[in-house]
Amino acid sequence: MIIAAAPGGITSNILTKFANGDVALSISLTAIISIVSIITVPLIVFNSANLLGISFASQNINITGTALKMALVVAVPVFAGMIIRRFANNFISSRTSIINKITGLLFIIVFIAIWVEERENIFNYLAQAGLIVLNLNIVMMAIAYFLAKKFASGIKQIKCISLECGLQNGTLAVFVASELSNEIIYVIPTAAYALIMYITGFIFIWFLRKTT
Repeated sequence: MIIAAAPGGITSNILTKFANGDVALSISLTAIISIVSIITVPLIVFNSANLLGISFASQNINITGTALKMALVVAVPVFAGMIIRRFANNFISSRTSIINKITGLLFIIVFIAIWVEERENIFNYLAQAGLIVLNLNIVMMAIAYFLAKKFASGIKQIKCISLECGLQNGTLAVFVASELSNEIIYVIPTAAYALIMYITGFIFIWFLRKTT
């Protein structure tokens, strides 16, 4: 539920660019959903915990405290980006090509770094939660794809919405899981999802390129 409640992350913006999707829509969705998630993530996670009979009372964890911490993690970067764009629009627009190349390179570096950093835990993560989060990832992207195909205005928007729903903000999910408990069991599914979504994301892009 933690990873399902997490908003789309910057990964979806980058892969939308690779897929030749609607990048502007992707960035807008990520920004809006990230802000909304400050309220929705704690509500969904804590209500899910109640339904599952899990209590965080002994650890002094509550919805308000989690929401405030999420606001610092999510809202500050989003607003910082909006301010930079507002006051340095000409500078950024004139260097879009260079920024895209740097973004792509950084994405590859981060992708490799994550797998190298977690090389000792990868198989453990995937063995414990891999199949579950893989199913979640595929189902989310498939549902988003077919709904967008029916209601979206064009193929670029379909690509954007599909990737936005399948590529969650794994870093935020791990942050929330770590805030809730020191037990590794809460982090394993989110970490496994963060690893798997990169692979499924590229496969999905290949599928889109073949079928559109």
